[in-house]
Amino acid sequence: MKNSENTNTKKELEAISDKIKNSRLKIQDIVVPAAVAFVLIILSVFVFIPMIKATMQFRTEYEEVRGKLKTLDSLESKLNKLEDATLQVDLLNAKSVIPKTLKVSMFVYYIDSLAKENNLASKSISAGDVSVTIGKKGDSDTKKSYLGVSGPLSYTGSLQNILTFLDTLYSRSPYIVSADNISFKKSSDTWRLDLNLIGYYIPESTTDASFYGMFTEYTNYQDILSIFSKKAEVLK
Repeated sequence: MKNSENTNTKKELEAISDKIKNSRLKIQDIVVPAAVAFVLIILSVFVFIPMIKATMQFRTEYEEVRGKLKTLDSLESKLNKLEDATLQVDLLNAKSVIPKTLKVSMFVYYIDSLAKENNLASKSISAGDVSVTIGKKGDSDTKKSYLGVSGPLSYTGSLQNILTFLDTLYSRSPYIVSADNISFKKSSDTWRLDLNLIGYYIPESTTDASFYGMFTEYTNYQDILSIFSKKAEVLK
């Protein structure tokens, strides 16, 4: 009886010992999970992360395309409001009143001849090439540079002749001009006019237009178009 019990106990101990041996951590138990983890990391680096980046890039490009399409729709809407016939007339008027070149000698000769036609005597006249920057202070986006011929002028004559000279210069001359530092002085029956005069010109050039840039209808500047129209009519 005792031998039988001892045998059973021995078998139980051996079974427990085998279970303990089998439950020990084997090298295979580490290698296989590590290999799986390594494969997952490789997949994340070379597959999933590029996919996420590509998706984000596609979304960015999609938003850019949507923005460009919206800009093109706005441009088309604005262009459709412009009548072809009116556009052609306004373009011809602008070309006829804005010279492409302006030589100092030609400008001075025209001004002096116009003054003599109005019986004005020249006291001083000189001019030179200048570049004029126009725009709001501190706002570089609105500043534009224009080429021109500028110089101080001084004439004497009757007040009526001086006013006629200025009116003709602004409304009937073939040039786009502006004047500043204008002063009138009377001496006996004679008046003296002093001013600084600028005649502008725009050289013909070729520029690349962007369909996606800011577009402003030129028809918003009706005051300028009116001046161009009147000057073009006089010059015909």
